[in-house]
Amino acid sequence: MQFTMTATLKPLPSNSTFLSTNSSALLCTRIPRTSIDAYGSSECVLYARTLKHLKSKPPVALQSTGLQDQSSTPYEIRTMKSSEMGMCATRSLDVGDLILTERPLFVIPINTDIRGVQCPEVYRQNAGDIKGMQTPMPLKEATMEVAFNRMSKENQKAYLALSNAHTHDGSFRLFAIWRTNSFAFFDLGKLGGEDDLYGVVLKEYSRVNHSCRQNCCLSIDVDSFSCQLRATRAIAPGEDIVCSYINEHLSTEERQALLKPYGFQCACFSCCPSPSNLCSNSIRSLLRDRILEMQKTYTSIEDAKVAREGYDTCLQLLHDLEREGLDGCHSYQNVMHWLVV
Repeated sequence: MQFTMTATLKPLPSNSTFLSTNSSALLCTRIPRTSIDAYGSSECVLYARTLKHLKSKPPVALQSTGLQDQSSTPYEIRTMKSSEMGMCATRSLDVGDLILTERPLFVIPINTDIRGVQCPEVYRQNAGDIKGMQTPMPLKEATMEVAFNRMSKENQKAYLALSNAHTHDGSFRLFAIWRTNSFAFFDLGKLGGEDDLYGVVLKEYSRVNHSCRQNCCLSIDVDSFSCQLRATRAIAPGEDIVCSYINEHLSTEERQALLKPYGFQCACFSCCPSPSNLCSNSIRSLLRDRILEMQKTYTSIEDAKVAREGYDTCLQLLHDLEREGLDGCHSYQNVMHWLVV
C-alpha cells in the first residue's frame, strides 16, 4: 500500500522561517538541518511547538557540549547464539566508559497519526495490543513513510535491516520495525511546553539485546540531539552489552509477559528458576517499595540535602540494587542522585 504526503504533514524548506499558529501541526524536517559534526542528522516528524523551540535554539556540535567524543568503537555487532544480531564488547570496559555515540535514524510522535489526531486510548495505554492499533496503523505507516523516504539510501537500508518482531500480527513493515526498536525521548517532548511523547529509533543501539540485569545505560542530550551509551558496570571483552526493554522491578512472570511481543524469553539469572534465585521476585518487589518510599521522603533536592539521615539508607539501597543486577536501571541512578546532592 502506498501513501502520499498530505498538507498536514509536510517538509520544512531549509531556507524558511517557521512560525505557525497551529502548535499541533506535524511537520517533517531534518535535525540538525546541516552537518555540524561526524554524527549526521535525524529525520523527524515533529509538532510545530517542538520545532519552533528547536529553531530558536538549534542543536550544536557534540564536542561543544562538553560531552565525550567517541574516539574508538569498543564493540562489534555480530550474530549471537540466538541467531539474532547483538552487540558485544571488544575490550574491557569500566563503569562510566563510553560505548557508543549516535543520532537517531528518525524521531516520530508516538501517540498521533499523520493527521495529528490522537490515537485510541487502548493504543496509547498498551502498544502491544495489536487490536487497538488496527485503525490508526495505516496512517501511522504513512507518517513514517514520509520520514523514511527522506533518509539516505544507507540509512534506509540500515533501518530495514533492524529486527522486526511483528511480522505475523498485521503490522505494516516500517511501523513493525519501529514498534520493535523504538524508545521514548521524553525531554524532547517537553520542549514545546507540552508532555508530547516521541519515539526514537537508533541504528547501533537497536542491536543491543535485552537482559533484566543490564550492564549499560543510554542517555539523551537535547542540546546536541545525540544519544550516548555507557557501561554501568565492568564489562569483559567478548561479553554481551545488554539493556532492559521493560520495568526491571516487575516479577519474572510480569516481565516475561511484557517481553512476549518481542518473540523471546529472557534467560538471565533473575529469570531462570534455580534454588539460588527463588527470592529474586521478592527482592525486586521489596527494592521497588523501598525506592518509592524514598521518593516520598525526599521530594526535592532541598529535602535530600537536609535529610542526612537518609545517607546510610541510600548506600544500602545501592548495595542491594547491585547485588540484584539492577545497577544499570533508572532507580539506581535516582538513588545515586539522592546520595550526592
